[in-house]
Parts: sequence; C-alpha cells; structure tokens
Amino acid sequence: MKILVIEDDEQVRNTLIDILKYKKHGVDGTVSAEEALRKLPGDYDLVISDILLEGMDGVALLGKVNAMPSPLPVLMITGYGDAVMEDLCRKNGAAGFLKKPFTVQSLLAVVEEAAKKK
Repeated sequence: MKILVIEDDEQVRNTLIDILKYKKHGVDGTVSAEEALRKLPGDYDLVISDILLEGMDGVALLGKVNAMPSPLPVLMITGYGDAVMEDLCRKNGAAGFLKKPFTVQSLLAVVEEAAKKK
C-alpha cells in the first residue's frame, strides 16, 4: 500500500514513516496540507493527516481529498482530539481517527481498516 503522511512534527512524521516502511508500505511524508495537495491524487492508497497543521488544517484537507474525483481514505490523527473532534472528522468522511499518543498496534489496525474502505 502507498501512504502519504501529513504531519508537521518532524519526530512524529518520521516515526510514522519508519513504522509503515517496516511493515512494507510505500510512504511519503509532507509537513503541510498544501504540500500534500500538490502530491495528490498521485498513486496513493491512503492519507494519514494530523488535524492541527499550520495553514490549512487536517479537517479542511479531508474535505478537499473527499471532493477529488477518486477520493482516498483519510486517517486523522491528533494530540488534541476529543469525542466532538472525532465525530466531526467521521461526519466529514474520515476513514479512521487516532488520538496521540497511540501504539504501533493501534496505528496498524486503523491503517488496515482504512485500507479496506478504499
């Protein structure tokens, strides 16, 4: 599976990329939603995006990805999420939602679930 990770925290982004590459996924990373949109749709199967980003936030990115002719599943991650934010993301079409910090197992489980929705 080819995955695009959007995360402005370099350490978190690199950790996500390393975990996904270890599991044999193709992975690219970006620091902003705007940069991600320049890469999409590309040959990606899944997008993983932080919600709080400088410039365009992850929820706005989710809307733009879902408006594409061939939308991709989007997994939302955040360190500031609550039930209201999770509900908002799911109502806007998120394929999954993870609160930081999360375990490797929970990340991989949500990635696999999101892949089934493609």
